[in-house]
Amino acid sequence: EKTDARWIYHWVKNPRGYSAVARMPSLRLSDDEARAVTAYLVTLGEKRPAPAELEARLADPASVAAGEKLVRKYGCAGCHDVPGMESESRIGVELSAFGSKTKEELFFGDRVDVPETWDDWTYNKLLTPRTYATKWIEQVMPQFDLADEDIKALRAFLSSRTDSKVPVKYLYRPPGEDRMVAGRRLVGRYNCTGCHVIEGHGGDIRRLYQEQPTFAPPILNGEGEKVQADWLFNFVKAPAPIRPWLQLRMPTFGLADEEANTVVGYFEALDHVQVPFVHLERAALSTENVEAGKLLTSKDYFDCFSCHQRGAVKPQGPPEGWAPDLALAHVRLSPEWIIKWLHDPQKVMPGTKMPSFFPGGPPDVLGGDDEAQIRALRDYILSLGMPEPSFRPRSPSPSWRPSPPAPPPTRRWR
Repeated sequence: EKTDARWIYHWVKNPRGYSAVARMPSLRLSDDEARAVTAYLVTLGEKRPAPAELEARLADPASVAAGEKLVRKYGCAGCHDVPGMESESRIGVELSAFGSKTKEELFFGDRVDVPETWDDWTYNKLLTPRTYATKWIEQVMPQFDLADEDIKALRAFLSSRTDSKVPVKYLYRPPGEDRMVAGRRLVGRYNCTGCHVIEGHGGDIRRLYQEQPTFAPPILNGEGEKVQADWLFNFVKAPAPIRPWLQLRMPTFGLADEEANTVVGYFEALDHVQVPFVHLERAALSTENVEAGKLLTSKDYFDCFSCHQRGAVKPQGPPEGWAPDLALAHVRLSPEWIIKWLHDPQKVMPGTKMPSFFPGGPPDVLGGDDEAQIRALRDYILSLGMPEPSFRPRSPSPSWRPSPPAPPPTRRWR
């Protein structure tokens, strides 16, 4: 009812082609996919011609002028981009020190039933914004139909807006608070929790994948600890498939560098990551450890590649049983997180299909030492996808050290 097929097609292909501040991401649709989406959307609703009376009013300069007057009166330009009103001032009162107002500064109108306190005035104002209007004093704040808990939350926030200044040294600021606040604002703007579970909340789309949860968007609890900062920055800027067999795909939001850094900082702050950048080189990995890890992933032991993709080599069996590509681990995963994951996958991600092999690793590899086996697996996984070293090893990053050389295995483990 709102538009035509041509506009819809170009909008779903490139939302920011129409508006540089559009929140809708690019879904990277092919021409055929965009046509299919358009064909479906035009079936929703019915295009109706404008009544003759409306056409006449739209052509009447007096009606247009009256409408413009109402737009100014109700402060529509405070939220909407209205051509010609870009410099209009906001019609709402200043709230920076609203919590310091006394009852004498608050107008109760004809409401004699409302106790004359700041709390009661504010609660009723948020409940019914025009409740204090009188015959002579008009009020234009819109009705938001807020839930009771939302009204109380807003009242608590407004009560904190005072003109009293507390010395900065007495203010408690949890580590990473600024980054978390900025990140939550960005997550809300782009509705990331519509697909992902973040901080234990969201993932609305996952209800469509109850029978095949592995096909749903990933849960991002612990993402800051899990992935490398460089990889996350580049991924949110230009998403690429991690599980290529899935039809579901992460859209492109066209984030600016500053926004991408905000996302990275947000996840790091949530997980208290102190050293987010990891520098890995194939030459820093012990050859003996890599060989021991390779043995542990083989069919004779843990048979990791029966589920995991390894570069171009895909597992056998249906895609719903496949796991992420381990050839990306050296650029994507934190070495410390891999250790944590191998210790207890269920603790890190409840419900994962990844089995736990420890404690109780094979006794004939690395002397049956679970910790040594986990480090060897980590080193081998990190070596996948890395170019072979062609120079002398140099000292690894201070944030990560390779495992010590491992003794060769003595026999197979069944």
